[in-house]
Amino acid sequence: VTALDITKEMIEEGRRRYHELTNLAFIEGNVCSFQLRQRDFDFAFIGSTDLHHLHTREAVMEAFASIHKHMRQGGGLGLELWYPTLHSWSSPKRVYRP
Repeated sequence: VTALDITKEMIEEGRRRYHELTNLAFIEGNVCSFQLRQRDFDFAFIGSTDLHHLHTREAVMEAFASIHKHMRQGGGLGLELWYPTLHSWSSPKRVYRP
């Protein structure tokens, strides 16, 4: 398993928490342009709280292309997506009317 993050602090936190796991690597890099030696990954996953950091369609396409370069033929990409709610998650709850 390889975890990629653009922020040094998140990589350090991952290493601090999970340093005892021998099959887990942490890599600091930009999802739009990372280059790993290994190019035969079976699966990639982007969580819902991560994809929104890519502010343009072009950046999303660059990220997908970068991931694709590292996937084996027939590998999979998992995206955790959700529709925005009509209600806030704040307390007290409010209805947003765009």
